[in-house]
Amino acid sequence: MPKRIHQHPEVQTVTLLGAIISLGFASPSLAQPDRLALEPMLVRSAQPDNPVRHDVKVKSVLDASRREVLLNGPTYHSVATAPKQEARFNWYTIAKPQAEPAREVTTCPENGGKDTMKVRLGKAVYFLATATILAEGKPPPAPDHLSHFVAYQIDRVEADASPAEVVFSSGTSTTKVRPTKAVLLCLPAEEWHHGDHSLIHDPGFCFLIYETKPSGSAHASPIGTLDQFGLNSLKLSLAKLVGVPARLVKGGDENTSPPGS
Repeated sequence: MPKRIHQHPEVQTVTLLGAIISLGFASPSLAQPDRLALEPMLVRSAQPDNPVRHDVKVKSVLDASRREVLLNGPTYHSVATAPKQEARFNWYTIAKPQAEPAREVTTCPENGGKDTMKVRLGKAVYFLATATILAEGKPPPAPDHLSHFVAYQIDRVEADASPAEVVFSSGTSTTKVRPTKAVLLCLPAEEWHHGDHSLIHDPGFCFLIYETKPSGSAHASPIGTLDQFGLNSLKLSLAKLVGVPARLVKGGDENTSPPGS
């Protein structure tokens, strides 16, 4: 699970000057001690045996201050490959998401590509909690350098650099998925839960989430997961979303209208 502390350190500096938000993002070319290295992830709809309804406080890299949100779910479950370990997330729906400033965010490919993609963001609609899968024996810990994320709706794509296909490899098999539409941007977030404070480890990493044709296979039996809200059993459907790793481009973020406009 993400490292937790009981005080509020300065993770980044957010300065509002006129209509421009200057964020403490890492340069895409700058390697950091906690730089994430994750592969694309398949996102599957989830039906939990024990639905969770819980309040937490979150603060994404776009936020000037933390906010309290009510979570319901898990709604989705996703898995990406990390070095020597899987990175899993349980996605919780944010109830009654509040109006956000209309912001344009620029990303570039995590794999070193030069094409940038600019999107206009809407409301924050999901919270991605790090999770592990339960099997026989003791459950493996989540990668300790992995952050939680907040997923924002993409209201408009200003400059499209969507990949033609995303390739997933598992053992000797390979699956190719064709993204069709960018719908969400997942940004790293701090979280406060029952006195614990989860930090952001790599503020420049993000996931672009695309709709795609259903792929993979539905799980015949539920999977057991463990996250900060406890144990749960999830029935998973075919994957209809795919997450592509990306990097936030420093200086490519603008506040284009006030909240509620």
